Amino acid sequence: MSINTFWTCLEGTYGIHIPIYVQNIMHIMGYDNPVSFQRITPAKLKEIEGFMRSINFSPPIDARSEDYFGIFFAHERENFSFTPGDKDLILGLVDRVKEYSHVFKKLLNY
Repeated sequence: MSINTFWTCLEGTYGIHIPIYVQNIMHIMGYDNPVSFQRITPAKLKEIEGFMRSINFSPPIDARSEDYFGIFFAHERENFSFTPGDKDLILGLVDRVKEYSHVFKKLLNY
């Protein structure tokens, strides 16, 4: 499965846009599949934010910092957090993926 297949499936199914920085962070952290994604909780989001604040990560040469830390924290990584709307988006999608995990597994050949 390609990195983008999971996100494309979610975006197409629910008619939404998932910010690229959210997609990239979830990929780095291993949450870019229905099995692990559905286990995200508010506490897990805080853990992910803490990890992103503490890692010494350089985006690929052809990428922008905004693509990995969002527009608000691209130059202030030590203060990184998801925006409130993106937290709600992630947790809302977690609920949908849990609800329809059998469908996503079938669609994504998981």
